[in-house]
Amino acid sequence: MEALNRGTGDPSQVVVALKLLARSARRNQTVHVVELPPSLDSMEAIAALEAAAALQEAGDLENTSNLLAAALDSSHLNEITRCDAFRRLALVKERINLRQSSVAARVSVEALHAEIWHLLHSGAEKDIAEAGRLCGSFPEAAGEQMPLVVHATICTALELEQRGRSRAAAVLYRKVLANENAPPNDRANGALRAGLILLAAGNRMEAIPLLRRALEQSEACVTIAASVPLLELLAWNEEWEEALSIGENARALVASDPSLSLFLDLWLVRCRAHLGQIDENDESAATILPSIDKSVESASAPAWMEAAFTLEQCGYLHQSKVFYELLLSTSDLPQGMRTNLHYRLGIVLDRLLYFDAAEVQLRAALESDDPFPAAKAEARLRLATLRFLMDEYESAMPDFRLLREDAGMTSRIRAEAQLRYATCLFRTGRQEEARTEFLECRKEGSGGDTEFEVKADLLLAELAEARNDDAEAIDCYSRLIRHPLSEPLTRAAALARSQALKRLKRRH
Repeated sequence: MEALNRGTGDPSQVVVALKLLARSARRNQTVHVVELPPSLDSMEAIAALEAAAALQEAGDLENTSNLLAAALDSSHLNEITRCDAFRRLALVKERINLRQSSVAARVSVEALHAEIWHLLHSGAEKDIAEAGRLCGSFPEAAGEQMPLVVHATICTALELEQRGRSRAAAVLYRKVLANENAPPNDRANGALRAGLILLAAGNRMEAIPLLRRALEQSEACVTIAASVPLLELLAWNEEWEEALSIGENARALVASDPSLSLFLDLWLVRCRAHLGQIDENDESAATILPSIDKSVESASAPAWMEAAFTLEQCGYLHQSKVFYELLLSTSDLPQGMRTNLHYRLGIVLDRLLYFDAAEVQLRAALESDDPFPAAKAEARLRLATLRFLMDEYESAMPDFRLLREDAGMTSRIRAEAQLRYATCLFRTGRQEEARTEFLECRKEGSGGDTEFEVKADLLLAELAEARNDDAEAIDCYSRLIRHPLSEPLTRAAALARSQALKRLKRRH
């Protein structure tokens, strides 16, 4: 080997073989060991270092060690290259010892980082799992080595999370969070990822403190990423003051992003509505929502809907009307939303005593081609109830009858429709039919819905008195007294029962 093309100025066979070796390693092909001469010239030594780098990246540490040792035996390396080769050889030997003993405590942080990085790049499940195990073995490190510790831990956790091993990933994220020497933003990122994993697993209460930690000393991107899920959790807990503060801080960070600004502004509307911080006399959408545009984009429509519904639920009816009308003016809405918007706007208009306008919206919900069966059913019930309240019993009865006979309706809608239908029969003089329906309502209510059972008893008692059936009236009042009613209603039922008893005694 020593006489191969030496002194000719051409690459020796050793150099060619080493370059082929490096190429095979980079392509993950079968690597054949090259027989090296006792001493390498400068070109061969450099080729050996390049091949060693390729083998090290491929995870072949034994051959890497052999090539580095051969290169160091050469007298043709300069001082800087020799020092780097010594460092690399020491690192490779540590990794070899680590693989043989699996004891991480005796290995340097740099060697652990290199081994973990190789395991992550291999992509094999067992290697990813081993990387996770090694990350848990990092010694307490500070100073220059800290970035290596944090980098390896976060990269391993991300890989585990992407492979569905969220629980193991959360352990590593928490390890970063607990490391007081880690950079603040890395700790915040660890808290964020661990919190999102808990949230995805349904552990809401455990996720909240982690997401709160993510907001501490973090950069804008982490703050924004933590703020959005935390707003949802705080809303679920009805912690509106904290949600408002977090939303305002996040909003200040996204001033240059119109879509994100609008999303957070809609959240702030919800928070302020719950806290009573919206001017009831202000019906201008532009004042309620400064970042409003002339139209609503389809992607932001669900957030608009949430804000409008919150305004409605908090009693800001005029403001919610403005939001619902703005949404209805949008041409491209998610499936089912247009029907629901007509229904909700109809409810708001009804509560504002705009009965004709409410009827128009409720009819629009019924006639909409946009599928949303639940909203259509609610709209039909509300429309029939509007006629009922205006004493238009005959026109209301068909819709009540349709709803009570539809097995696809919820039990609440069917029970309410049946009670209204029975009341319509009573008010139109069909007392026997009404009595049969009321008894059926009471029977259905006894299955657990006390509200409809009580209402049925009240109307049955009224019907019994209208029919001069004091015995049935007494039975209804006795049932009402046994219910956990308010004190005034219980006293009224007791008084009515007493009077019915007196009438019954006089007749006998």
